[in-house]
Amino acid sequence: MASKIEVDKIDPQSGTSLEVGSSGDTVNVPSGATLDINSGATIDATGATITGFDAASDEKVKVSSDDTTPGFLNGKLTAGTSITLTEGSGGGDETLSIAYSTPATLPAASGVNLTALDAANLGSNLVPTARLGTGTASSSTVLYGDQTYKAEPGGGKILQVVTVAKSDTYSENVSGNSISSTLITGLQPSITPSATSSKILIMATITTGYESGGSTGDLHGFVLRRGSTEIGIGDADGSRSRVTTGSWLGANQQLLQMGINYIDSPSTTSSTTYALSFFNFSGASRDIYINRSDRDTDAAYTARCISTITLMEIGA
Repeated sequence: MASKIEVDKIDPQSGTSLEVGSSGDTVNVPSGATLDINSGATIDATGATITGFDAASDEKVKVSSDDTTPGFLNGKLTAGTSITLTEGSGGGDETLSIAYSTPATLPAASGVNLTALDAANLGSNLVPTARLGTGTASSSTVLYGDQTYKAEPGGGKILQVVTVAKSDTYSENVSGNSISSTLITGLQPSITPSATSSKILIMATITTGYESGGSTGDLHGFVLRRGSTEIGIGDADGSRSRVTTGSWLGANQQLLQMGINYIDSPSTTSSTTYALSFFNFSGASRDIYINRSDRDTDAAYTARCISTITLMEIGA
């Protein structure tokens, strides 16, 4: 029968060190007994071998109290999208590195809540042109508000503008009931169309004076010309003169402003000159003036005016 000692406490005989058993001995704590190591105590197991632990599970971890299968850390962690788990060299103080790499493409998403995307942060070519709308994206198409690519509208564009302004005076004696062949000096702008399909919009504002043959006054007017060719004139009708515009002046101190708006189709890419020539409706020769009256007294009640012609090339 084994020896038995019943005591409540064992203290070292001297000093602070207490030894239980000798080398090679086995000290057993029976099943059901509790070895209570109080807080603050230190167990020094340096150089000793501790047996009885389950190496298959005691060095492993569980995710939670519901986890029934312990495992090593590198097996319990699962890498998500664009996440990389890298195990360090085996043995010793082994590490597990977690790294994130920027994906080449963003994950699929509806974009419903994407409300604060700064376009300045988008690099070039990040959004394919074809994704912006349906149809063919090219240098000859534009993206409309209905998100479709359509042919770029070509008609109606103002391609160039040429204008002349005459502020000095001009006078010419014109035979009765005739159209002058002389072009009015200083009102002859030229334009070179960029395409044969272009239209030219002619806008003229002319201030005139007229030599009145009596108290009842008389008529005078203009013919618009492209080079020497009469354009923008009324239809032929018997012996009537075909002109662009005309009006009445009743006295030699009066001034009259006449306007012309006409679209021409010159069908050329060569320099083209537009001009005006007078028409005299009177049966007798009359002096017709630009920017002054017939009387033209040197006084404050007599005016000097301006006349202009503007040419606009309109793309077809």
